[in-house]
Amino acid sequence: MTGNFELVESSSQSNLDLFLTVKNFSKKQGIAFDDDPLIAKSLSNQISLDVKVSYKKPNFYSYSKSVTASSPSIKLGENVKASNDKAFLEIAENFSRQIRFFLINDISISQNE
Repeated sequence: MTGNFELVESSSQSNLDLFLTVKNFSKKQGIAFDDDPLIAKSLSNQISLDVKVSYKKPNFYSYSKSVTASSPSIKLGENVKASNDKAFLEIAENFSRQIRFFLINDISISQNE
């Protein structure tokens, strides 16, 4: 396989399966400075995934890798929930880049060895 992938409508049409498993999700308080209340109320969102790729045709191959992404979010006030939309969008984009790199580079190299 050369690293070119095509999305299909059903797993029966695919040459490989991609499984994503959330291994860890954490929110940690950001760095606090006495003179900066925004940073004092920041949170660091971190998610870890296990990525597994299984080839079905012509031979069965399986590859796996752990990836982690994080992004900050800011709690705007005492009674306001932290806005996570942008943080999770950034995390999703980061995972997308890491998984594409894994599929195109790591797996293609392994297949050619």
